[in-house]
Amino acid sequence: MSMIPLFAGCEEELLHNDTCTVHIVVIDEEILPTCTQSGLTEGKHCGVCGEILVRQETIAPLGHIEVIAPAKPANCTESGLTEGKHCGVCGEILVRQETIAPLGHTEVIDAAKPANCTESGLTEGKHCGVCGEILVRQETIAPLGHTEVIDAAKPANCTES
Repeated sequence: MSMIPLFAGCEEELLHNDTCTVHIVVIDEEILPTCTQSGLTEGKHCGVCGEILVRQETIAPLGHIEVIAPAKPANCTESGLTEGKHCGVCGEILVRQETIAPLGHTEVIDAAKPANCTESGLTEGKHCGVCGEILVRQETIAPLGHTEVIDAAKPANCTES
């Protein structure tokens, strides 16, 4: 509140029979509204008798300006978030984002392949069917190679060599 010092120190002389002979104007400052609180327009009153010269009017609260915080889906290893909302002016959280737990991997078995004499094989492994991450790596099994077998000799005869 600010007072215009037209007659500073003379307030008693300005009253005559409990009526103000000259008003000393005091400015009632404007109060801006917020998202949730109402405000007031600028007003004026007499600093001597208190008479309201310009009435302050109520300004309605502005209300929140919603800003959406988008949802983030959870995946196999990382948590996610639900959609949320907050006020873009004052920052008040209107709808809190909730944490979504990680989903975990979906195991798929990678079948073993036996090695043979000339081709390598693989051990059994596992991978996630959703994200493809290898959970148990397949190991290479070296080819077994040939196993030499000696056949017993058979003497030749007249009809067989």
